[in-house]
Amino acid sequence: MKMLRPSKPTSEQLTVINNYKPGVFVVRGAAGSGKTTTAPFRLRFTVGFWQRRHRDGFIDGTVRVLVLTYNRTLRGCINLT
Repeated sequence: MKMLRPSKPTSEQLTVINNYKPGVFVVRGAAGSGKTTTAPFRLRFTVGFWQRRHRDGFIDGTVRVLVLTYNRTLRGCINLT
């Protein structure tokens, strides 16, 4: 399995990563555009955002995030985190 190299997100990727709106978020793009590289950043941001909201008392219950992918590289990266 191919592992992702550590990288800094581009300005376009930061737009996707820092979107805090709840609900489904689909990332589409051409091959090599950085979708797989953006996903772990997005996941880390999303989980952290909603955990802070829970900790601050704005939401009740458990914070749950569902990630669906058919990309083996992304699946491996998420399993490691």
